[in-house]
Amino acid sequence: MAPTSSSTPRPTEPTEPERRLASIKGHMEGFKSTKFTSYNVPKAPEDPLFGLMAAYRKDTFEKKVDLGIGAYRDDNAKPWVLPVVKKAEATLQKDPNLNHEYLPIAGLAEFTSAAQKLMLGAESPAVKDKRVRSFSSLQILINS
Repeated sequence: MAPTSSSTPRPTEPTEPERRLASIKGHMEGFKSTKFTSYNVPKAPEDPLFGLMAAYRKDTFEKKVDLGIGAYRDDNAKPWVLPVVKKAEATLQKDPNLNHEYLPIAGLAEFTSAAQKLMLGAESPAVKDKRVRSFSSLQILINS
């Protein structure tokens, strides 16, 4: 008589993502949330920018300029471009080697290299041996 296959399915090996999830779950087990109260976490000092904004609103000087958050605007609510920004734009327009292209994902190599030397020292063995990697980034906050 020929052997028949069992009607119960064989367990399959977990996939790599399933193993990773199980590992993470194992790390999370036993984790208990904590409650932080004003007793053990003191109140942070007021953000200086908010104080600056309040002082701006109180100031009665007619030629004041709001240099706080957002675009700068004139008395007619039109955008006001800072003179230094206009100067930088003029510099970009005059130099054929400068452009408005996006930087590579890792950032401007000259900048990140200089940042490495600034933070670790130009004579750092890690910098000299090219064992340091740097990236520049930009964080954008979008209020909805």
